[in-house]
Amino acid sequence: MTHTFNVAEETVTVSGMIASSETAANGLFVGIFVALLSSELLTLAQRSRYLVIRMPDSVPRCRQFV
Repeated sequence: MTHTFNVAEETVTVSGMIASSETAANGLFVGIFVALLSSELLTLAQRSRYLVIRMPDSVPRCRQFV
């Protein structure tokens, strides 16, 4: 995005800024909603038995470190 500002009676054009509409309450609400939705989708995907990668018996089992 490109924004134009008046600084010391000069017009300055700046690009690459985040719009203030994205950091206002609406943008934060959308960000929180997307974060909750994506974490719920990841949890559902991890519980699915159809998305499990099965390795042959010749592959050693992974050790889990706690």
